[in-house]
Amino acid sequence: DVEQAHRHAVLEIMTKYISVEKVRFSKTLVGIQQYAGKVILKFADGDTAEASILVGADGIKSMVRKHVLGPLYPSQVEPVYADSYCYRGVIPISEAREIFGDLTDVAKMFVGDKRCCITYMISKGEVSLIFCWVAIVC
Repeated sequence: DVEQAHRHAVLEIMTKYISVEKVRFSKTLVGIQQYAGKVILKFADGDTAEASILVGADGIKSMVRKHVLGPLYPSQVEPVYADSYCYRGVIPISEAREIFGDLTDVAKMFVGDKRCCITYMISKGEVSLIFCWVAIVC
């Protein structure tokens, strides 16, 4: 059974297992050097960090994606518009019950022509995550 959690809760859990001296928030990654068994990270503010692994979750203008794909697949580095929009939000479970009624407790996907909406509970059932995708038709 997989337990989903709000992003803030995930960060709190991660910082319990990683010493606080190694946790860096609000940094802009500007360079990556990869060696056998280690990665050196360079940040915009001049700081550097060394790691044994690097996981890319750095957004649409990902420096990690550029590092991995750039040498062999340079055309795949820049993000491209997919003619669609995605919306994500979390609401208290009490509000979700008002909207979804008896369907609140079960993960579900609502699908329509060029659109869908996914809902499921996270954070031990305290909140509901709502994710919607809409294709733009010209």
